[in-house]
Amino acid sequence: MIRELIGPVEQRGGVPQITLAHYLSLPPPLRMLHGIVHHWAEAQPTKTAIINVAFDESRQMVVEETPYGLLDMLTTALAFRLYQLGLRPGDVFAAWLPFIKGHILLQYACSKIGVIHMPLDLRWKPGEVIRMLQLVGAKGFAFLGQTPKGDFRPVAEAVKQQCSSVEFLLQFSPAGQTLVPGAFSAMTVALEAMQAFGGATPGELQEFNRVMAGITPDHSAQIICTSGSTGLPKAALLRHRNVTAQNLCLGTAFGIGQDTTMLVNLPPWHVGGGAEQLLTTLFFGGTAVVLRLFDSQYPEESLQVIERFKCTILGMIPTMLRILWKLPDFDKFDLSSLTTAIYGGEPLFSGEPEKLAAMAATWGTGLGLTEIGGFGSYNLTGSIGDLGVDMPITPLTIRGPMGPDGQAGEVLPNGQVGEVCFAGPQVFAGYMGDEAATRATVTPEGICYTGDLGCLDSECRLHLTGRKKNVAKVSGNLFSLEEVERHFSACTGVNVCVAVTLPHRQTTEGVVLVLAGDISEETLNDHALQIAAYKRPALYVRVDTLPALGSGKADRPAIRDIARKAAGQHLEDGWLLD
Repeated sequence: MIRELIGPVEQRGGVPQITLAHYLSLPPPLRMLHGIVHHWAEAQPTKTAIINVAFDESRQMVVEETPYGLLDMLTTALAFRLYQLGLRPGDVFAAWLPFIKGHILLQYACSKIGVIHMPLDLRWKPGEVIRMLQLVGAKGFAFLGQTPKGDFRPVAEAVKQQCSSVEFLLQFSPAGQTLVPGAFSAMTVALEAMQAFGGATPGELQEFNRVMAGITPDHSAQIICTSGSTGLPKAALLRHRNVTAQNLCLGTAFGIGQDTTMLVNLPPWHVGGGAEQLLTTLFFGGTAVVLRLFDSQYPEESLQVIERFKCTILGMIPTMLRILWKLPDFDKFDLSSLTTAIYGGEPLFSGEPEKLAAMAATWGTGLGLTEIGGFGSYNLTGSIGDLGVDMPITPLTIRGPMGPDGQAGEVLPNGQVGEVCFAGPQVFAGYMGDEAATRATVTPEGICYTGDLGCLDSECRLHLTGRKKNVAKVSGNLFSLEEVERHFSACTGVNVCVAVTLPHRQTTEGVVLVLAGDISEETLNDHALQIAAYKRPALYVRVDTLPALGSGKADRPAIRDIARKAAGQHLEDGWLLD
């Protein structure tokens, strides 16, 4: 139905060429997250939109299905209740939650009244959560209670004490569990939502409908937190149009439609899970099978879900795929329903394309980033030599450095290395609370500098050559090495330290911390527990003095050589050296 509305689409390099005219041919409601759900609720109210899957302590599958009609009704009622409680357009509602049904309902309810949904990484430590809430001035905070993985309530209590902007605490926990003082129970709010909406006065409904009608594709919808090029996470603000333009492109490229059953096992705080997999599936009226979490201790859960629900499409980072391929009984699962496999965030190693091709006849990748809501280039050829071509709606250029006045640099000819840039309606609104970082990323004319270095070949296919900034990408998680260095520099006994990355078999990259100082590895490991697990060094290397340049700055190439020599003594741990 969506494809019928946009009309014919040409091809280039095997990639459908979605244009701005295609996107604008969709009525405004279909360019908003909640508008597209309402559309499908009217067109196919009994069609299953979401299948939420969790596994209990006995490893039994727990399933809850939500059809489009019910999804739209529940989110409308919840939006009404949130508005009654004081949430207004432009407010930020942070959700420190896995991909549970209530989280999805909260996201769509927020979008209906212009509230910005911000999923937070469950692996973050309390200080990381509090800093981000303070940065964006979050008004709402949703969190878990006591779970087998830990008790999240003490962090919520700290949020209440330290984040003055947070007025609304929403606890997702079983009935009867002690609530954080002042918090609302998500179960109670859900019940109140249905009662309040059903008993609303004509005046209340008129005001509520006026607010919903005032939301446009240019309103902000979501914040995805990303580290990128600076030392601390940033709040990338995505408008409705950023996300839905990407949904149209991604879905058209990979054939997502009403008959699609998508496995969603990337987390909601990752642009792949939170903006691409789930939202693209619902954009095209398909069914999203949402796994609560991808648990590396029980990776077979994803295969069980594919087998039971006959999923047709999956999208993962290679680290996740490698975990699945290592399962001794991998070949015993029936994955014959899969038609398409999408990977991104990391490259495949030699021999892995064959493994992916054995899972799905059609597979591909591209260059994606949070700042454009997902993919900006597409390789659908079944090869690993490049990251494909762009689409006219999100034009890709290779450019020289941004000028001192903030203007975009010159476009470089094919074959010449420069910074990869994108433009068009997918380009994000900026980093909330960080104007300087926004100006360093997006020019006044709307050119987004990605921080990736690359070139175009004679067929205008993208090849990456490196990164402009000192960043790492471990298991698909992008973060600044400066953040790691800052964290360990504060540890008593560390005089100076530099973090570098080396290729790693399981995580694609691994962090090596080279340091000078008098400190035990046990103390370093204890200090590492205060940051997210994917940021922690996989290897510590002690030296008397760190190499330095004449300017006094760290000689990173020389330090990297030190790290390589040390890793060479630990090849059994997965390090890959040239």
